[in-house]
Amino acid sequence: MTSSLDVTPENFVRTVHMLYHDQDATRKKIPSEWLLNVQSSLYAWSLADQLIRMNENSEVTCLSAQILRHKIQHNFDELPVEHCKALCDSLLDHLSRIELTRNTTVRIQLAVATADLALQYVGWKKPVEDVVEKLKTSSEHMLTLLEFLTALPEEKSTNCSNELRVIDENLDKAQNYTRIYTNLIESILECLVDGRQLDLSDLSCLHLLLYPLEHTDYEVVQSTLYTWYHLGELIQTNNQFIIDKVKSYMDKLVDVLCTQCKLDPDHLAIPPETDEKSSKNNGTSNSDLIEFRYRVQCFIEDTIYITEFIFYLFQKDV
Repeated sequence: MTSSLDVTPENFVRTVHMLYHDQDATRKKIPSEWLLNVQSSLYAWSLADQLIRMNENSEVTCLSAQILRHKIQHNFDELPVEHCKALCDSLLDHLSRIELTRNTTVRIQLAVATADLALQYVGWKKPVEDVVEKLKTSSEHMLTLLEFLTALPEEKSTNCSNELRVIDENLDKAQNYTRIYTNLIESILECLVDGRQLDLSDLSCLHLLLYPLEHTDYEVVQSTLYTWYHLGELIQTNNQFIIDKVKSYMDKLVDVLCTQCKLDPDHLAIPPETDEKSSKNNGTSNSDLIEFRYRVQCFIEDTIYITEFIFYLFQKDV
């Protein structure tokens, strides 16, 4: 067990030096075990952050960044909620320090750590905007920004749909994931659909907007509609090449929307015709579904040139 008396920046620096420069393989086990104990301890949070800020040498800073990334990925639950905001601010500061991010390993570890924090810290409302705002001041930050934007979808792409299914009962967390995905797509949407830049028009990242559709609560699905609307508006001024690439994503969306709009089997009454204003004035829980159905209707009407919804009805025998 590692005590707080042992875990000091000075001891950490000495131990890292032993690990990398001691030629005796037997003696290397001692610093290796000590560092593993530090990583598994609560002291690792503040120590790693402090050592990154000190930037003593590349070996210490790289290992500290790796430890901080590991803690966020695997031990985030042990961090008190009241400390999350400070960690968020600290990571943003680290990302903006060019003397740190010139080191490729440090840059990647910090970008991944920040992406993981964005996915897990529900209190961070606008992570993409905050990182862009912090890094837009210099062209030297562009590699760091690209690392973050790349890491964000990659960190969740493998298990994202499973995560959303697991947290079906945690609506706040599901909506947090969805907000991050929509913010990310919104930040690059115009470049994606710019037909003049075909090399940038890789729409595979739109899969991020499909993950929330697997959630069972229509509120999560509804929170993606603005981004889909924006996509449709941009496509209106574009060419058939982009429309053809987007159609499969839109078809999936329409399929889910139609499923979400279905009434419960025991619902006997025909829902009243309504508009957005009247549905908002109705205070019942049923009015939320009515409003959602109305928005879906408007969305399908506005994007029918992409989805060819009439063919969808024939295919589904609706």
